[in-house]
Amino acid sequence: MTSPQDDTGRSSASDSVMEVDPVEAVMEGDSIVEVDPDGNLILLVGAQLPDKKDSPRSFRVCASALRRSSAVWKSMLFGPWKESKPASGTWSVDLPEDDPDALEVLLNIVHANFPLVPYEPDLLLLEGVLRLANKYDMVKALRPWSQAWLDVAKGSSGEENGRRMLSVVYIARELGQVELHMDMMQRLVVGADNDENGQLVTEDGFTLVDDGSDLFGEF
Repeated sequence: MTSPQDDTGRSSASDSVMEVDPVEAVMEGDSIVEVDPDGNLILLVGAQLPDKKDSPRSFRVCASALRRSSAVWKSMLFGPWKESKPASGTWSVDLPEDDPDALEVLLNIVHANFPLVPYEPDLLLLEGVLRLANKYDMVKALRPWSQAWLDVAKGSSGEENGRRMLSVVYIARELGQVELHMDMMQRLVVGADNDENGQLVTEDGFTLVDDGSDLFGEF
């Protein structure tokens, strides 16, 4: 069967476009990370994170496992929102601003893939995990790893890198380590100067920006 033609004799582009599975389009040939091989939901993660070399990534998960893990997931996936299960076709949810590496840790926790959960993650990865745990109201699920992860933060507390020092501040705060939080805050503020815009800048040139997480607040 030939394609319909316009009055110039050329095939109409709109008529020749084939439907593409949205999951396949986003994956662009990459394999899905099988968090749950029998899962019924595909998460498309990190499409708007240009600094992540492996973004975006796709995860096959169990929607019910996510629902049980937090009220946020329950509302998102089983409420009257666009992320709820479609009447037909692949159930996929786009999370373009989430860090795939950090979310993978949380997904392995709620799917009981405990051997895949790192006890000594990189400091910045750990910060990302905690930020997403806050976003999705999943902090309670992290308790079995909290002491080991605090040790990671403590082990990095002697660093002079402003970015990593700020990570220690955030991790200590989220895991309830008041002494470490206050000590790192003091080191950051005492060693920082105001730039021409009135922002605090560390000795190595890192700008301490208030990102809304109340890093400088009290417990």
